[in-house]
Amino acid sequence: MNNPEFGKFDLPALELVHKDWVRSFDAIRDPIFMHDKDFCIIRANQAYARKAGLPITDLLGKPFWEVFPRHDGPLSSCTDLMHDPALGETREEYSLENGEVYVSRSYAVADDGGKYCYSVHIMEDITELRKLTECLHRENRAHKVISSSNQTLLHAHDENRLLQDVCAIITRLGEYRLAWIGFQQNHDENHVMPVASSGLLEIQLIKLIALHDKKLGRETIVGRAIISGQHQTLNMTSASCADPYCSALHEEGCNSTLVLPITNELHGHGVMVICAESLQAFDEDEIRLLDELAADLTFGLNTLHNRREKKRVERDRFDILEKLRSSFSKTIEAIATATEARDPYTAGHQRRVADLARAIATELELSRDQLEGIYMASLVHDIGKLHVPVELLSNPRRLESVEFEIIKTHADVGNKILRNIEFPWPIAEMVYQHHERIDGSGYPQGLTGDDILIEAQVIGIADVIEAIVSHRPYRPAFDLSVAIEEIKKFRGTRFHADIVDACLRVLEDNKYEFLPGIPG
Repeated sequence: MNNPEFGKFDLPALELVHKDWVRSFDAIRDPIFMHDKDFCIIRANQAYARKAGLPITDLLGKPFWEVFPRHDGPLSSCTDLMHDPALGETREEYSLENGEVYVSRSYAVADDGGKYCYSVHIMEDITELRKLTECLHRENRAHKVISSSNQTLLHAHDENRLLQDVCAIITRLGEYRLAWIGFQQNHDENHVMPVASSGLLEIQLIKLIALHDKKLGRETIVGRAIISGQHQTLNMTSASCADPYCSALHEEGCNSTLVLPITNELHGHGVMVICAESLQAFDEDEIRLLDELAADLTFGLNTLHNRREKKRVERDRFDILEKLRSSFSKTIEAIATATEARDPYTAGHQRRVADLARAIATELELSRDQLEGIYMASLVHDIGKLHVPVELLSNPRRLESVEFEIIKTHADVGNKILRNIEFPWPIAEMVYQHHERIDGSGYPQGLTGDDILIEAQVIGIADVIEAIVSHRPYRPAFDLSVAIEEIKKFRGTRFHADIVDACLRVLEDNKYEFLPGIPG
């Protein structure tokens, strides 16, 4: 077939192009498949075939929900897209029976008249990200309980009110099903009497406690905690539910129990009992933090009987807050490591940006709290790149415009990952805004001037400097002078003049030495 503009088609060349396309399609690690208007598979890559456990030839023509992901019919996002191709893209998240979690992004392909032809699905495995998010949520939940409880401890004047407030904090902020605190009645080793609770009516709780054996021995979870002085855990399996106490807990929606021993100079030995709805609800990190809460409560109760210990309470509170900051720092460090592990060419980038941003913020004489927030946010400013295909991150050539648009989504994704975690600093907003520029030329929101957090502006300039002086897969590193000229060029337009001046003082007055690069 001839074309007056292009001449004859070169069939061998076309076949080679097709083979190259197939190889590129199969090289993508995320499962991809296409289906027609009957939801039958018309094309799939090797990653999809591996997840389905079938050769590609055996997949073709089958309804995709019978193959992968298995479902009782088409995903609702597929139907929406088929009925309205103009939607362009739909997104749906779902979990498999084996615990894997996927996000399906669907794209409609229409003919020139806008009529639906077929759909393309890109399956993204977010299992590890979900586990990390859940782990952060659980640890953050315990952090909130500890922080709020210790604020209550610090200002407590009445023991009964303190115990009731702590139970309420555990169920409200910790999202646990039940919390109660009890002590041996009149120092009687055979009975524990509840003195505070949250999650159940008092009459329900008393009936629940009465189901314990009258003698607190090792056969009861409360007895084991008091006798051993160590925390005890119990999951309500079918075997454990044979115990009337466990069975009663199960009926109240409690499937996991943690018992923490506490002591009181007035009442003697006691326990703090926390119950959750889900099985295996308490992991090691969470138990460690709640153990710390029980220890703090023990100390606080005893301090109420001796006001001269007030200074010690204040010192312990300060140590606890420092531990919280340290714990947040370790959590953020772990996230940063997970992010950079996907991109060997920029390994260490976030840490170098964090170090430079802190130096600039110090030169600006920002507060200690702002310095810490800038450093923490810098360590995870690229966390959204977990959402970006690794092939783009390590691409040895300059990106196409459409590829760069995908890269740009990392600021928004980073914000979505972090915004529900209650850090002491506006980490999510800093990550969201670090590519904004004061003249409105940045992304993703196109913010201007003072609408951009000063912390995000500092991170943005440090990010630009570090990117210029570091090696990239598509170019060698530039000299620092190139980076300096770049920020001078946009002083007062893209970048705030005061921040540029502070950065120049740091870089030009030999006040700063770059951290060494980390080989990929």
